Amino acid sequence: MATHHHLLFFFHLILMLSVIAIQTFATYACNAVEREALLTFKASIFDGIQHSLSSWMKIKTAVNGGECDNTTTRNILELNLRNPYQYWENWTNYALSGEINPSLLALNYLTRLDLSYNNFSGVSIPEFISSFNNLTHLNLSYSKFEGKIPHQLGNLSKLHSLDLSNSLFIGTVPSQLGNLSSLLYLSLNLAFNDISMPNADNLEWLSQLASLKYLDLGFINLTNSANWLHIINRLQSIKVLLLSDTSLPSSQNSFSYVNFTSLTTLDLSSNWQFNTTLSSWLWNLTNLSYLNLEDRQLHGMIPNALGNLTSLIYLNLAQNNLEGPLPKSLGKLCNLRVIDLTSTGIGGDIQELVGMVACTWNNLHEIILSSNNLQGNLSNWLEHMTNLKHLNLHDNSLVGEVPLGIGNLQNLNTLDLSSNSLHGVISEAHFANLTKLNDLRLSSNSLIILVARSWIPPF
Repeated sequence: MATHHHLLFFFHLILMLSVIAIQTFATYACNAVEREALLTFKASIFDGIQHSLSSWMKIKTAVNGGECDNTTTRNILELNLRNPYQYWENWTNYALSGEINPSLLALNYLTRLDLSYNNFSGVSIPEFISSFNNLTHLNLSYSKFEGKIPHQLGNLSKLHSLDLSNSLFIGTVPSQLGNLSSLLYLSLNLAFNDISMPNADNLEWLSQLASLKYLDLGFINLTNSANWLHIINRLQSIKVLLLSDTSLPSSQNSFSYVNFTSLTTLDLSSNWQFNTTLSSWLWNLTNLSYLNLEDRQLHGMIPNALGNLTSLIYLNLAQNNLEGPLPKSLGKLCNLRVIDLTSTGIGGDIQELVGMVACTWNNLHEIILSSNNLQGNLSNWLEHMTNLKHLNLHDNSLVGEVPLGIGNLQNLNTLDLSSNSLHGVISEAHFANLTKLNDLRLSSNSLIILVARSWIPPF
């Protein structure tokens, strides 16, 4: 306890000395007009009920927050007021709130503005932000801004990155965002307070963002965007596309030519209204490393063309209505680390299924095959999965004993074999080497468990 107090005292001492040094830097190194602008801005906001941000703000506005350039004018180029306590349980107690003073307009050379993880509830994004003509990065995420997204943001012609995620906006996405022709990164994930109504009139404006590499529109209502896929097909530079839970209309299954083949990450999960077969254009995205199609009401068979996606590391087809056996081409996906086929209706012998990915046995970290119709036993394959961290085979029709070879899986963190027809004895020998195991589920089997409770987690 004494050591803890000593460390805490030492930390506060260092912080206090840093503040003194940085205040000196702010006084003599930065442009006087801009320094006064920051002081006016600071006076207009509240620094949380803990009142602990006064020193933090001095640090952030003087160094990381208000970084000066290396010229004789010493203009502020970056203003980083991101709440550094966002991972704390009570992080909002340390957040900034109140009005954003237009005194910031004096920062004529500003290129980066970050107000993320603060609490501007009841406040709209000030329109004057659109006057920062040199701004390249704008991050207002997780700060509870309300009102409409100002269409004036479309004036920020040099903007490379725009993050408005996790906000409380109303209305729709302004089409003027299409004027941001230099944009590389755009996130509107969870940006709107009400997603019961469409949050976009259409997505035509996206087609103007030819340089866009990262797009996240997750959890906003895109019901009115019937031609979304044809618009995405115009984004030849796109690498990350996240459209989870967006009420997307069902898309056409084919293109004469797929333009966005540079895509490495695709998330179309939780768009349950699709109710269609797997789209043929998917199999042309041969650079994909992450594919999430969970909960899209997909039906039909998984085509052999799945094997085209040899770069896949993560594959999630869970919560769909797929039919028939998995294609043998699954065996070509030798880079797989995670496979999730929960509630897809697959059946057959589990050893044959896992055998298809024999080339990746030593690479797989997570196998989730719960709530299916799989049969067979765990012997002669499970012991080879030496890098496996998570295995979930809950609610299948597996039989036989749990092999002692499970002890080879020394990286195993979670194991769920519940609701099967396994039998035999589970002893301490099964788990002696599984020192990382912290979640074990064996219920609803015919197992005799001869293990002291202290050896394994609750099951």
